[in-house]
Parts: sequence; structure tokens; C-alpha cells
Amino acid sequence: MSKYAGKIGGEGINPLAALAPDPAPHAKPLSDLEIYNVFRDYIKHEDGLMNTRLSSFLSMNSFLIGFSVLILGGMLSAASRMSVDAKLLALLALGTLVHSILAYIGYDAARLTRSSIQAATDSLKILREKGNARLAAPIANGDFPHLTDARELSRREKAALEKGSGIMRGFPRHMQRMWFIMGITPVLVTGLAAYLRFGPAHF
Repeated sequence: MSKYAGKIGGEGINPLAALAPDPAPHAKPLSDLEIYNVFRDYIKHEDGLMNTRLSSFLSMNSFLIGFSVLILGGMLSAASRMSVDAKLLALLALGTLVHSILAYIGYDAARLTRSSIQAATDSLKILREKGNARLAAPIANGDFPHLTDARELSRREKAALEKGSGIMRGFPRHMQRMWFIMGITPVLVTGLAAYLRFGPAHF
């Protein structure tokens, strides 16, 4: 019978944990240069994710804004040529519904992009802190002359780094506000048109 079929404390051993390979007993420790390359690859990976997420977000918003402008333009054109009657109200209501769906998609995409960029920014901060802590001695010894310890950065340099990441996080937040305003405005306009058509007596 296999030794993994036994029981410890009355409970069976997890077969996945029991069959997991043991770590290599003679693993060669990484050199400072190899550790630096590992941290650099992680940072490049997170930077690439941020660029990909923001680029995809911008492409989606270009399509949504273009489609939204067409719908709003059609609604304004119809409102300028037609009297405030049931036909116009039905047309405005349909345009408002479609535009509200677009606004919701844009708002939600901005929210998700903001969260993902924030997660990548936090990961980059942790990676830089851990990398500087691990490579503090080699950097101090001059083994990496092209690197600067983050603890030696001036306040202006730290503020510039924080401002750059803040812009990346802030853009989706501003887009959230824009889509909220763009989503609620046609609803208010359609409600006002209905109020003007039927009068206060019907409300």
C-alpha cells in the first residue's frame, strides 16, 4: 500500500499535496545580477499590462464616444425638426435607452480599468521596494552603477514618479465622471420634453 494512503490524525492526506514534487535540494542560489533581472522582468511585465489595459480602454472609448455622438446628434436633429408630440417622445426615449447602455458600458469599463491600473501600480511599488531592499548592498558597493536606490531619490523625483502613476490612475476616473454626465443628460432632456408635452397635470 502506498505511504500516501495512510491517515494522520484521523484524516486522509491530500493526494495533490502528497504527490507534489519536493523542492530541488541542491538548487543553486541566484546571483545579484540574476535577481536584478528577475525583478526587472516582473516590472516590465506589470508596465506592459498597464499599457495594454490603458490602450484597450482608449480604443473602446473612441468607439463608444463616436457612437454616442451620433445618437445625440440624431436626437437633437429630430428635436429641432419635430414638435413635442408622442412620436418625438418615443424617438427620444429610444435614443436615451441606447445611449444609456453605451454610457453604462463606458462607465463600467473605466471602473474596471481604474481598478486594474491601481493593482498594477501597487504591484510595481512593492516590486521596487523589495528590489531595492534585496539589492541595497550591491547598489551601495557600485555593482550596479546605472541604478539608484529609491531611498536616495529627492522629494522632487519621488513626486514626479507619484504624479506619473497618478495620471495613469486618474484618467479612467475622469472618464467615469464623463460617462455619468453623458448618461444622465439625455434622461433629463427626455423627461423635460415629456413634461412640456403633457403638462404638470399629468405628473
